[in-house]
Amino acid sequence: MALYRKAADQGVAGAQYSLGVAYANGMGVPKSEAEAVNWFRKAAEQGDVKAQAAMAMSYANGKGVQQNYAEAGKWWIKAAEGGDLAAARHAWNLYRNGEGVERSPTIANQWAKVIGEPVQAPRTTPAAAVAPPK
Repeated sequence: MALYRKAADQGVAGAQYSLGVAYANGMGVPKSEAEAVNWFRKAAEQGDVKAQAAMAMSYANGKGVQQNYAEAGKWWIKAAEGGDLAAARHAWNLYRNGEGVERSPTIANQWAKVIGEPVQAPRTTPAAAVAPPK
């Protein structure tokens, strides 16, 4: 753990992410979700895609930070843009449902193509006004 810590302190993003995982799970260090987020953030801000996805999950679940879907969305989109397909699925859901971002069928469909989901035609009637089939 000392080598990870030394590399993380020197700004190595992969080591920062790994140290975050260690703190999140209490592996070789006391478990601390707040400390995990601290290290995930350092790596994520350097563009580490796994750390960006970890930041998103932390904000979505309120682990180590106050739950905040808008922040989760910001990090999922960054991770998705970095090639993380699980994050791309979250980005698709965000825009499809308007969770943490303004609902946008157009952007949702762009993410749908990335993850292999069918592209959906934009709604012309609000969902609440559509009666279910009988």
